[in-house]
Amino acid sequence: LVEAERLLLESHRELAGERAQRRDAGVDDLLEAGKRREALLKQQIAALSEHVHQRGVLGISVNPGPPYTVEDVYELVDETGAICNHRVFVGDEVAAVDGFRIANHEPEEVFPLLMGPPGTLVEVVFRRENGGGEYSVIIQSHIAIDPAHRHDEEEDEEDEEEDEAGTLI
Repeated sequence: LVEAERLLLESHRELAGERAQRRDAGVDDLLEAGKRREALLKQQIAALSEHVHQRGVLGISVNPGPPYTVEDVYELVDETGAICNHRVFVGDEVAAVDGFRIANHEPEEVFPLLMGPPGTLVEVVFRRENGGGEYSVIIQSHIAIDPAHRHDEEEDEEDEEEDEAGTLI
């Protein structure tokens, strides 16, 4: 009976040791998986941070002061991601941005409303040239397809000094 008890106790210790080893191995696997996941999340956050700090374009060039007339339409993208240059015409005036009427407002108030990170949507109300009425277009800010129209922070400072030409947005 004593021998059976000793064997049972020894068997129990072996099983407990095996369970501890399996548990420790599982913990190690979980820790390793957690480290891989953390590294992946850091990469994604870095990529997202870079994306958020980029300024997208709307695909039009607008007179830099009131009246804010369209001077060029080059890469207008709608909410589905499709190019829709045919919806806005040179000479049309920007009348409102996301419900805010911009007549008599300074460029410092107007242009930040029009520019945002790529992927953001802006509702712009245009007024047709020669009294043709108003129409609304939902435009998606995006990274310019043509590199000549891309924005970066260094160019932003240069753009502030160039008020004579139309402003790319």
